[in-house]
Amino acid sequence: MITVDSIHKRFGSVHAVNGVTFAAGNGRVTGLLGPNGAGKTTTLRMLYAVMRPDDLSAIAKLVGVGRGTDLVLYALVVAFMAGMFSFYQRFRVVDRRYTELARTVALREAELVNAERGLQPAPAVVVVAAEHGQIDHAETARP
Repeated sequence: MITVDSIHKRFGSVHAVNGVTFAAGNGRVTGLLGPNGAGKTTTLRMLYAVMRPDDLSAIAKLVGVGRGTDLVLYALVVAFMAGMFSFYQRFRVVDRRYTELARTVALREAELVNAERGLQPAPAVVVVAAEHGQIDHAETARP
């Protein structure tokens, strides 16, 4: 049985539903009658929003979760974790490319420091080609 007792809904200054009360018995057909704009559809939408958690609770019980609200929470957590994993996978490659570029630059700088100390000849030209964080090639030309 569905029992509605004095429900209200406003859209700005318009009273779409104002004090509607009725009872719909089990096994009986119940209709809402009224002119256009009387609030029949709004009343049914409000009832559906109130009854919606039961639908989720039925699905939650099938899945093995206690309540529909818990199911929504679990779904949000799973969606968040999937997004984080995707983010990690995407930026792991970019991070590796930046690490390779930083190592190449550090090695070239070490060669220059060693050359200043007279430990090895200085490279004439150092060329590092990189696009979007990926090292295409690194060359050292000596005189």
